[in-house]
Amino acid sequence: MSYGTIVNTFFKRNAVFVTSVFTAAFVFQPIFDDSVSNWYYARNKGKLWQDVKLKLAAGGDDDEEDDE
Repeated sequence: MSYGTIVNTFFKRNAVFVTSVFTAAFVFQPIFDDSVSNWYYARNKGKLWQDVKLKLAAGGDDDEEDDE
């Protein structure tokens, strides 16, 4: 594809340009969001509430037994 073909296809009419921008944004957004979320969860594994909650639920009753 040459530069002229891209210009004539996407940039010649405003409606086609705006439609292609919105389509690209709607396709890119969930891919980017999932990628960043997966990276964040992998980097902070064991420090997030969903991980800590399981640890507390498994061993949270030990403190009450010490008071007796």
